Amino acid sequence: EDITETDDNVLYYTYGQCGGQIRFDENGVLRFDDLQQNSQQLGTKMGAYTLQRYGQQIAWVPNRAELIGKGHHTLLVKKAEAIDKLYQVFAGQRCNLPQRARNMLAACNLLAYGCGDEAKSILQLGTCKALLLVMELDDISNEAISKAMPKRDTVARDEHYLAAMARAVRRQEMRDDNVVSLGGESDHGKRKGLDHLVFPVKWIARGKFGLKLKSHVISTNHTGGSATATALGIKKAMDNFTKFDKPTDSIKLKVLTGDTGGGSAVQNLITEVKRLHVMSQDCAFANCLLHGLDKPMENACVAVFGKQGIGHRTCWQLLYLNSGGPKVFEEMMNHMKSVEKQSDVERAEGLEAFKKGVELDYSVPNADKTAKVDVTARVGGRLTLSLLILKNDTKLSGESEGIVTKAVHAELKARNIKLTENEMNKLKLRDKVHKIRAHEFKELRLTRDLKQETDVSDVEPLSVEMKAFLDEKHDELLAAKGK
Repeated sequence: EDITETDDNVLYYTYGQCGGQIRFDENGVLRFDDLQQNSQQLGTKMGAYTLQRYGQQIAWVPNRAELIGKGHHTLLVKKAEAIDKLYQVFAGQRCNLPQRARNMLAACNLLAYGCGDEAKSILQLGTCKALLLVMELDDISNEAISKAMPKRDTVARDEHYLAAMARAVRRQEMRDDNVVSLGGESDHGKRKGLDHLVFPVKWIARGKFGLKLKSHVISTNHTGGSATATALGIKKAMDNFTKFDKPTDSIKLKVLTGDTGGGSAVQNLITEVKRLHVMSQDCAFANCLLHGLDKPMENACVAVFGKQGIGHRTCWQLLYLNSGGPKVFEEMMNHMKSVEKQSDVERAEGLEAFKKGVELDYSVPNADKTAKVDVTARVGGRLTLSLLILKNDTKLSGESEGIVTKAVHAELKARNIKLTENEMNKLKLRDKVHKIRAHEFKELRLTRDLKQETDVSDVEPLSVEMKAFLDEKHDELLAAKGK
């Protein structure tokens, strides 16, 4: 509307939080000074409008609107679109989850050992319902959730689809790595009366960070326990794995390893796989050494406590389940490893110390005993601090630090002992070892009632470098200690 055509020639105006009215002069000219002189402070509400602020700017907006930034508005729109997509999942009459989402569910279902497909479906329903409750989307009914989630048949079908896709992706990865030779690991087992073959293959790929060892399990199928049956199982697994290969593809098993006991022992199996042309005649095989350390421990435990595992109730099972068993087991394994490198004198000393320990009253806490024994560098996986001296700080070729200094610096970092750069440069090796000693004693005070002990003579290494230092330089450490 042309204001000059009104009777009063009056302009009502606002700027910022100020407002007022002014009459035009004969020429229809307005000056800003006149606007300021005729204005007054307004409240935060004026009729159907509310004064709102965004940053340093203020504006009058309708009462039912809110002033927000463009970026915030875009974020709200995206969140609203995400909620709309979620509602669409539960709007249909059947499961319409994308295959990518069902693949994720199938991968998790594979870890539900002994769980049926119907039970897996119910677990997925419960998880989905719990998530919707957290989001307060109560208007999505249980019936809608039931229709949207995979049913028993879909769960089984998705697991087969995931297995086929994983195999195809892994095979293509081999092509991309230009693989022509594979190594195989054969392990025949029996669970709940069912014989089965676990057969992973491995290959070496070259990437931007160097060589990398990759693996893929191509079989967990049912097979017999003989070498011939296992070889047939390997042939079947390899045939299925390369079933859709291109004519130009060519991969061969070159190396085979496995257990040395039982009917399918690797020394018996190698003959059968050659006969079936699963492996070339010039292939190699190697005995599996993974049981070299745990079998002696297992045999000793069975001889003392009886058989372990599910269905067996023994004191070792009770110790493992209720008394920090994994840590106790690791300590015993470390002790067994250390015994292998002990001399006859040290072994005799250890046996004598063990006899004295058995004769002590079991109710007396270790912290109350006055004995302060200096142990060897490897017994119980602990390190005698007196060995961390400059005399043993040998520098290896190409290294700027000696083996002791390098291990001490790594131990300080592992224990989160803060030292400035100036302290690292000025402190002597002995002073740094004292800081490790003080930290160990402080930690022990939190877990033990130290009454008569005022110091520690050995510590349990936390850093990888210190543990490696003990493993590689054990003999030198013992020799240095004896001088």
